[in-house]
Amino acid sequence: MGPVEIKSLRRQTGMSQAEFGNLFGVAGATVCHWETGIRTPTPIYITCMIQLRKRIEDIVWTKGRLCLFQLLEQNKVNMSAFLTWIFNES
Repeated sequence: MGPVEIKSLRRQTGMSQAEFGNLFGVAGATVCHWETGIRTPTPIYITCMIQLRKRIEDIVWTKGRLCLFQLLEQNKVNMSAFLTWIFNES
């Protein structure tokens, strides 16, 4: 997953770089570096982003904007629960 795909995925979620970074336990600046190609995510982050992309279709859409961050915040979901959710096939 390259910089353009990462930025596209983040935009699909409707999240800022900081919010997207929080999902993966990294800073918004790290996401910025991924999106601009300054840094390359490690394989685990790439795997998580690929799984997230696969699961996006299952997420509720509100007013044409994906509200994943709001759903996670409302349910006080932590990174461990997020990872469980994106890798759960059910």
